[in-house]
Amino acid sequence: MKNNSNFNTGLLFITYLLMDSDQEISENELNYLDSVRLEAGIDEAEFRTFYNSAFGKSEREIYQIGMDAINKCSEAEKIEIFVKLYGMALADQVLRVKEVRFILYATRMANVSMERVIEMANEVGITVS
Repeated sequence: MKNNSNFNTGLLFITYLLMDSDQEISENELNYLDSVRLEAGIDEAEFRTFYNSAFGKSEREIYQIGMDAINKCSEAEKIEIFVKLYGMALADQVLRVKEVRFILYATRMANVSMERVIEMANEVGITVS
């Protein structure tokens, strides 16, 4: 499924920040990112463009670009992005406080209910064990 550019931009930029929030990117996180990328219909060229555009930017700039894009998405798209972020936080099988805070803050900035995100995550099989 090919998503709109705001969805893809928001998803990639915010996921990148979440992955790097603990200064340790695991193999599981990289695999999860690749599956999210493929599921979103983001091809290698678009992914390279994202990566090159993020390189050298501050966390603040990356966050702003990602959140600006997310806030242009529909409610359903926003929830889908945050469900994927929630899955990313669980990908390395350790849910860290910093990751939870990041997701909570981002959902608030996008005016999305974290309860709804968790509910949708559970529906697609993403749960805390």
